[in-house]
Amino acid sequence: AHVTVGGGDTPYDALVIAVPPASARTLVAGIPALAGWLEGVRSRPTVTAAFLLDAPLSREWFGLSFPRGSKPGERIAALAAQSRKLPSLVPDGEALVVYPQPELGARIADAEPKRVVDELMPGLVAAFPDIESRVLRARTYAFPEGYSLFGPGSLRHIAALQQVEMPARLALAGDYLMAPSVEGAVRSGLRAAERLLR
Repeated sequence: AHVTVGGGDTPYDALVIAVPPASARTLVAGIPALAGWLEGVRSRPTVTAAFLLDAPLSREWFGLSFPRGSKPGERIAALAAQSRKLPSLVPDGEALVVYPQPELGARIADAEPKRVVDELMPGLVAAFPDIESRVLRARTYAFPEGYSLFGPGSLRHIAALQQVEMPARLALAGDYLMAPSVEGAVRSGLRAAERLLR
């Protein structure tokens, strides 16, 4: 398998393409059947925001999910406290990464950072009433293919990948191959490794 970057060509034993579907289509443009299959993958844009707080929150948790019927859940699907991953990630304070509800994320995916923060802040305040005064700064991150969409026919589409001819030294990985979650992405990576080891 050869990768050409900046005019240089490097051979590898095998390749795992673990990027969003639109980027994968570009990388496999020379394999029309595979590029065509990737054309059928659907996604929705989103944006996340990271809020730097003056100090860690006192609760002992890594992440929280909010049901849609709750006040925070009207805007926020989940949030994660980055200091719980590794203390060195946020040496002074706390960084909360906030994930909007999918519909809101799609609406504000291209918005200016201030609007993204303004849209998410009511959900944060509903979860933590005193949090607004503790925010030192915020940063937003846009993802054009943020959510993989699994609608009617998606399982048939995934199964159809088995019929697509693909070089033996090439494998795909991504949540769009399994389930729209981190677990789905990890499982697809394991399957990619199994394919290449065969």
